[in-house]
Amino acid sequence: MDQTSYLIGSYRLQEEILNYGFGALWKEISEPVATGIALSIDGALSGLLLGGTRLPQLFVNFLAFIAFQLVIFQTARIVWKHYSYGYLAVGLVLCQNTLWYFVGGLFDFRIDFFAYCFYGIWACCIIRSDLFHSRRGSMIVALVAAILVLHRYFIIVYMFGVLFGLFAILLTSRLFFDRTHLARKRLLRRSINLCASFAVTGLIVAPSIWISRHSIYGYYVVGHIIGKEKDIRAAVSGTTELLSSLLFYPKSVIFDHWGVSFLLCAALALLGGLLGRLFCKPSQPLSAGPTPPSPRDETFFLQILFLLGAIVGPLIVLTTDVAKSNVVGGVVGGPAALLLVALSHRLAPWRQAPQSNRLARISIATSAVALVLGIGHMFLRASHHEREYADRQTIEQIVTLERWMTKYADERGWTVPKVSFDVISDWLNAGTLAVEGYEKERVLLRFSPMLGGSIFSTDKKEALRLLADSDFFLSTTLPQPPYPFDNDVVTYQPELKRWADENMVAEPVGVSGEYTVTTYARPTALLAGISAGWITSSGMTIDAKRTTLERFPMIRLAGTSGYVPQLPRVPTISATINTASGDVLVPASLRRVNAAGYEILVDTSAVALPQSDQIIIHLVFDAFFVPKALGMNADTRELVVLAPTSVRLGKRDP
Repeated sequence: MDQTSYLIGSYRLQEEILNYGFGALWKEISEPVATGIALSIDGALSGLLLGGTRLPQLFVNFLAFIAFQLVIFQTARIVWKHYSYGYLAVGLVLCQNTLWYFVGGLFDFRIDFFAYCFYGIWACCIIRSDLFHSRRGSMIVALVAAILVLHRYFIIVYMFGVLFGLFAILLTSRLFFDRTHLARKRLLRRSINLCASFAVTGLIVAPSIWISRHSIYGYYVVGHIIGKEKDIRAAVSGTTELLSSLLFYPKSVIFDHWGVSFLLCAALALLGGLLGRLFCKPSQPLSAGPTPPSPRDETFFLQILFLLGAIVGPLIVLTTDVAKSNVVGGVVGGPAALLLVALSHRLAPWRQAPQSNRLARISIATSAVALVLGIGHMFLRASHHEREYADRQTIEQIVTLERWMTKYADERGWTVPKVSFDVISDWLNAGTLAVEGYEKERVLLRFSPMLGGSIFSTDKKEALRLLADSDFFLSTTLPQPPYPFDNDVVTYQPELKRWADENMVAEPVGVSGEYTVTTYARPTALLAGISAGWITSSGMTIDAKRTTLERFPMIRLAGTSGYVPQLPRVPTISATINTASGDVLVPASLRRVNAAGYEILVDTSAVALPQSDQIIIHLVFDAFFVPKALGMNADTRELVVLAPTSVRLGKRDP
């Protein structure tokens, strides 16, 4: 469901830019967002540049992944001084499952994959800056961190924890490393640059976080700390016990995001270093060159400690959250690959035999095998269908249903159609309806969830109230997930369907197979003859199905602010239905509602309807006003009232 919110945000912003220009970007930046502001902007700009839908948005993920591979290659090549380590790092990344994970992977447009890539880039930049020894490199770290935080606000918590730990190590490092003046100067420089880098990041992201502070509080503090939702999520993920909660993320990272290929590649990386140490003894002649670093040189240990912190830190933060998710743990994949490269380099005796041909050949062979393993893993995953493919026929039916609902709502002018569900589902929800509608029909509607829009408990009375206020209702035979809503709806699901059968229209689209989806729509009609938002003296027509009118003969048209004082009197309506034997009069009336509203009632209950599938009712009004004649403006039309904002069909009151 998260993907749909980011896609809808991108599509909405894309349309606003097309309609109102790039000033819409400033409005977007100033709007509060709970999770991060930048991904929807990326998707909208990519959509404007490339055209089309979904693929341009996924191109953002693709670019982030390409950037990650380039950066980790250059980092490993330069920091560990041999191009083979660059290929080893890329091979380790390609072997990870995160790229292919069914949620939060390359083909899922949400903040998780972007965070995975840029958290890895952030770690690379810190390693490349020699652990903040380079001031220029530290500023690059700050900019990368700002980009990452603007895409995912919460990741600043990971960064703060990791950098705070590194800062504490720098302050106490004189106890472990060289105590020379030069060593102390290096550590002081690193400490100052680290603080400056984090401060610059904070200055860049602070305005956006401040604007979104209330949304962030509601999403993270209420949703994950003090609210009830966290306990529901924990029950669903099976982590209510302490041990299961502690082991959830380590298991998720190892099995969901790293996988067998990565573990084999990791073993290969370490084995390559060990083979280098075994077959390239320090007794080999040393070549002329710079003096090897002191055995107590702090750089390697700081690299290892930082990378361990970049892996363990986020997992600690995530584990403290009662609500667990398999998606988020993959963020540590980049630091894990860098850690393995650093260990492999340390195991190999490069400092004792810096130009050993045998050592170079072992390193190149190890990296080549790792890269081939990574590419093979990519091809293997790309060449077989994911688990959703088994349900492709059902998915095609769902897509057809969603397209039909979009066209149905658009034809009736429902810009915010209200939809109810009797199940919490990833496939059937308001977000997927809006996304499919825009992608398939190029119509951007804001489907508003009513019943089934929340996982919380809903009693029968409230469920029926929400259903009565809905434009659509999808009644299913899907298995009920273990949410409080689903546990409640099982007890009164037959009554929901019974109410829909009596008060709504069952439409000829749905899903059949292992489970069924029956589609109900609020009884309504199509209007024609509206002139630029007004009903004129020439009248209008109401088009409805005969079968619908037979069940729901009362037509109610309402305008919430449509009655205007310029009318000389309340108009009388002449309503007729054209039949083979001539026009048949239909009882109709218009009355004022409150100060500026109106309601038109058309009663077809006593009329013998023609046998045609569609019934056309013509409405003519005998009172109007002309704006030009009244000196209001140059409009010469004979206007009656503004067009109705609500069209409802119902049963005649007893």
